[in-house]
Amino acid sequence: MSRTRSIAVRLAAFGLTLSSIAACSTNNQSPPEPPSVGLGHIHGIGENPSDKMIYIATHTGVYRLNSGKPELIANRYQDTMGFAIAGPDEFLASGHPALNSNDPTPLGLIRSTDLAESWTPIAFAGEQDFHAIDVAAGRTYAYGSTGELLVMQGQTTWKKVAQAELIDIAADPTTPGKVFATTTNGRLVTFSENGSGAPFPVSPDAPPMALIDVTSQGAIVGVNPSGQVFVGDNQGENWEKVAVVAGTPEAISVRSDTWYAATQSGVYGSSDEGQSWRQLLKIQM
Repeated sequence: MSRTRSIAVRLAAFGLTLSSIAACSTNNQSPPEPPSVGLGHIHGIGENPSDKMIYIATHTGVYRLNSGKPELIANRYQDTMGFAIAGPDEFLASGHPALNSNDPTPLGLIRSTDLAESWTPIAFAGEQDFHAIDVAAGRTYAYGSTGELLVMQGQTTWKKVAQAELIDIAADPTTPGKVFATTTNGRLVTFSENGSGAPFPVSPDAPPMALIDVTSQGAIVGVNPSGQVFVGDNQGENWEKVAVVAGTPEAISVRSDTWYAATQSGVYGSSDEGQSWRQLLKIQM
């Protein structure tokens, strides 16, 4: 779930540029064709509940991890920026089309119900490039290059939650209408879709983090640019540093029994709630 924003700022708390977290353009230019080796930059990762396969959204398309080997799906080289597995065989994404595609750019919000073989436009085609997408409690949240945090209830009704400078978002599956976010200085905040649009600071004891996700039980999991993984409760308190994953983080997903993290050096999985991580795929740069 790592993404670039349209804002040209530095992550002051980390001493890193925002582009070091997600190195992709926010303009409407289509990405170049994929390199001969490697996956390119990873934007999202998750396990599909129906087939238990790992799907990886990248700068050069969506890949399925099969027996430790990435398979590009449908020979489709779209720059898949935002990515979320909304349910069994249901994927949501955004980004830019491949150079040989007639799809609008940016793609807006798109949906696949056939394991990323094909995609259908849902909203904002040619208008919005969403870099963070999450689904929980019957709601779809999307945050993009315009700095708008949006929420959709049902299939068509969108509401603006906030205008903010964020890195990542994570909807709370245990509390409808609540979404956590990290700001550009690594601060953890929360928004309510029925609130004023202003962020509500979480506990001051929360460590600086870039990428976040929320487990199905409501625990908050975050990772900083050094790969340190932290776990806190649903109130953003009682934080514990549980492990370190190798490489600069690019995506994290903790909704399934196995947690997944992608970094510049590889894809990792944890079956013990982040206490230890094993490399599932080595990334060639």
